[in-house]
Amino acid sequence: MRWIVLGATAAAAAGIAVAILASRGRERSPSLTGPVSGSLVQGGDLGELGDAEALRNKVEPALAQGSAKPKAALSREQVQCEAAARALQPGTQILVYVASSRWQGTPAQVLGFSPTTTPAAGRRTPTRIYVMGLQRCRLLSFQSYAP
Repeated sequence: MRWIVLGATAAAAAGIAVAILASRGRERSPSLTGPVSGSLVQGGDLGELGDAEALRNKVEPALAQGSAKPKAALSREQVQCEAAARALQPGTQILVYVASSRWQGTPAQVLGFSPTTTPAAGRRTPTRIYVMGLQRCRLLSFQSYAP
């Protein structure tokens, strides 16, 4: 009887260990909830931003240059507020920009989305920029660049 109890306990412990290891593997991978542009701009760390003008001065030139990197290079930290930002906008939008920052002292994530439609000839794609606080993924600032 003692061997049966010992075996069952060992099996339960092994199951728990496997579950913990499996969940750790999932936490390391990005959890994108919607479409991502093939020419995603990764803005890196924008540093301290205190107002809408400073944000625009950093983000708009990067969007115009289109310094694209493959979306597979995204880390979980870069996309952790993506679902919350998508919930703030209508329709299906494509993630086109991602960066980190400190917004008025608060650690933040900067996410840019554009519509799935192609803009008229000679015009840039309109982009919505969301600055999301990392602690609870709440909106700290919003801008829309509609050329």
